[in-house]
Amino acid sequence: MEFTNYEIEGKIGDGAFGPVYSGTRKQDGHRVAIRVMPEGLVDSRRAKDRFSREMRKVATLHHVTLCRLLEFGEVQGQLAVIMEYMEGTPLSRLLGSPPQAMPHTRAIQIVREVLKGMNYVHGKGLIHGDISPGNIFVGQQGDIKIADLGVAGGLSFGTASSPHLPARLLCYMAPEYLLEGVVDARTDVYSIGMVLYKTLVGPMPLALDEITEQDVMRVVLRKPLPPAREVNPQVPAWLQEVLTEALSHDPSRRLRSCEAFLNRL
Repeated sequence: MEFTNYEIEGKIGDGAFGPVYSGTRKQDGHRVAIRVMPEGLVDSRRAKDRFSREMRKVATLHHVTLCRLLEFGEVQGQLAVIMEYMEGTPLSRLLGSPPQAMPHTRAIQIVREVLKGMNYVHGKGLIHGDISPGNIFVGQQGDIKIADLGVAGGLSFGTASSPHLPARLLCYMAPEYLLEGVVDARTDVYSIGMVLYKTLVGPMPLALDEITEQDVMRVVLRKPLPPAREVNPQVPAWLQEVLTEALSHDPSRRLRSCEAFLNRL
């Protein structure tokens, strides 16, 4: 892959997995987003091969809620991913700063679309592993796009000791993923449950928006979140019950799939 095929326009975002730039494909003017992984993020040929295998799987996925992977490879030794450009706004930005709670009906609409997309992904044998408000995009017409599919799995992240994941994102990861790196569909169910929780309560209780990595185990894994209904009395009792099941620290007690989660909403 060569960047000479693309005209880089400027940085549009940054994150755990490197900066994202907007660009256009020179041959047809097609607009794209380009994520360049930080130097040193993947430091072995075996790790790069694992990343490539994961990206090849992601490239076969086609669903209205998924940000399409167009191309991937190495540029001067750094991994890079060319993705569909998304016109929408990240859910994290939509919630505002400081974040404000959404009406529960709107929060449910967004999460239902995420669940539809991830149910499709799980049906293809893949796990996202890094769902958070920052990689869920909301379009002007209310359409939803999920970004960064396959990146966490391809880079084999998923423990609280990973030096490349901001601590504020670790609270969206399931306890079994943080502790043991164990992932299945229920791992993403937990993350989506945390996204729903965030949209319903706005500012995170327990200072999870500003949590330090050293506090992740103590706060996220040992101190249960207060019920969303307790933080925001506008949350219906039935929705609190669904959240409780989605956010169980015990995977065997958690909603078993995105389909099961979707059916409860």
